[in-house]
Amino acid sequence: MRKVYLVVMFLLVASFAFVVAEEPSVAVGEGDVEELQGIIDQLPFDEGGDTNFSKYKPFLTRAEIRIEGINMYLDENAGWMRYIFQMRPQLSLLFVLNLYFILFFFLIMFLNAKGLWFFIESERKARIFGGAVFVIFAVIGLYVGLAYVVNNFLIYIWNVLIPTATWMAVVAMILFGGLLIFALPVAKALVFAIDRYRDTKKAHKEKTEMLASSEAVNKLVEQATKK
Repeated sequence: MRKVYLVVMFLLVASFAFVVAEEPSVAVGEGDVEELQGIIDQLPFDEGGDTNFSKYKPFLTRAEIRIEGINMYLDENAGWMRYIFQMRPQLSLLFVLNLYFILFFFLIMFLNAKGLWFFIESERKARIFGGAVFVIFAVIGLYVGLAYVVNNFLIYIWNVLIPTATWMAVVAMILFGGLLIFALPVAKALVFAIDRYRDTKKAHKEKTEMLASSEAVNKLVEQATKK
């Protein structure tokens, strides 16, 4: 009977341990699966687990992914615009600058042709001439070239000048703080030396004036006694 009791107890304990050790189920949403799959796709590993750097993709934010999707859509459906802008249409600062220069020179050369080409009397001929110059500049890539120059200059300012200026400002503040700490005792000593010099000079002047006045009195006494 005791053996049966022991066997029953053993089975109960084993069943309890099996239930406790069972892997808990965790609910995973569809969005989590897509996000994890996107991260896995960006890892530089192939199906066998070996490193494959040709598969490497930098991690992108959601905004960057959306911008990349819009750029791909524009490239596929508005590819003809590259012949006008000398570059594929995209959501970027470079494209905005290119569009700005195109509109700017169109306004100056064509819409304001009468004021720019003042040597042409006819407004119609001035606009035709300005339109031709505008098209020639567009064909040779003047506007996109200016956009590249300004874009590279802004990148240089953001990546080089601003960090350099920031570090220079930090160093200047440290130097100023150090000079301020050491300058206070020096300034106090200098002020004390100046005050001491002034007091010495004032005492010397008073002593000189007293000697001069006593000599004058003595002379007057000598002259009075001689008489």
